[in-house]
Amino acid sequence: MRQSPFVAPESADDGAPAVAVKRNPGIRAKALGWIKRYGLPEVAGTLMAYWGYFTVHGATRGNEVASAYAASVCETLGFFSVVIIRQVIADRARAVRRLHNYGWSGAGKTIRNLVMEFGVPEIVDTGFIRPLAMGTAAHFFGAGWGIAVGKIVSDISFFLPAIMLHELQKKWARAEARSLVSVSGTAAAPDELENRMDALHKSDVFGGVSEEDIEFFASMFDRRDLADGEVLCVKGDVATEIYVVKDGVVEVRVKSDGPPLATLGRSTVLGEYGMFTGERRNATVTAKGPVAVLTLDYERFRRFMIAFPEGTIALLKSAVLRQMKMREDI
Repeated sequence: MRQSPFVAPESADDGAPAVAVKRNPGIRAKALGWIKRYGLPEVAGTLMAYWGYFTVHGATRGNEVASAYAASVCETLGFFSVVIIRQVIADRARAVRRLHNYGWSGAGKTIRNLVMEFGVPEIVDTGFIRPLAMGTAAHFFGAGWGIAVGKIVSDISFFLPAIMLHELQKKWARAEARSLVSVSGTAAAPDELENRMDALHKSDVFGGVSEEDIEFFASMFDRRDLADGEVLCVKGDVATEIYVVKDGVVEVRVKSDGPPLATLGRSTVLGEYGMFTGERRNATVTAKGPVAVLTLDYERFRRFMIAFPEGTIALLKSAVLRQMKMREDI
């Protein structure tokens, strides 16, 4: 459940740093991603391979060469039919989230990326390795087991380069996105980056941003540590950056000698209002116990919003609700 912008999350104890859930456990997470990406297409490809083999085998009265090639071609059709449909749906949904028009140019980019990922492995696989493996295995083990054995052998030679190219594409995409928005000069350690990602994902503003996008977005921030009672910003200061509470709790006061207007915990976004209005800070924010805050200057944050506008509506909503609350309590 999402927290009110003026209530600290229940898990945030005074000054106690929250423990982030690891979002990138390494090879296990990647393997699960590969299974999710290639599993269903593999099932479709396998069924089509058997259908193609036995159909041509019967039509040609037992021609194993023709049957092996038919199995290979049908497996390819089954596999890529599912891959293309799923990728078009995913890319179109991503374009809608980012307020972009998918259209023919988006479809062309989808096909281009799929060709980069599968092109060379598929040419070698379908034209040579797969029919050879399926035909040889079917000859020695019979059609039933032979197609399965041949498919496993050929899949190994196919997926090794395909997965490597897929990972390279993801790396290039992240690098391209980082170049558009500019990252912080100080690289965060892996554990720190995971903690930042967790804090951002649990916020109302950035909760809908995709895992891939949030990773490099988290790397844009700088970290600022505050001691108990230390001031993050003062009412009347020039507003130049936004804040995200990473660990701990902060108090918001409109009057320096007044009671706290709000107590805000992990994943709360602060300071965004000045980016839209150009006004000075309208409240003083103070650490209640040890606090770690993520900071990002408005210029880089604007670039992120242009590249990934899906978080903009949530950000505006948060800013408006906070201002309404403050004016009610003044």
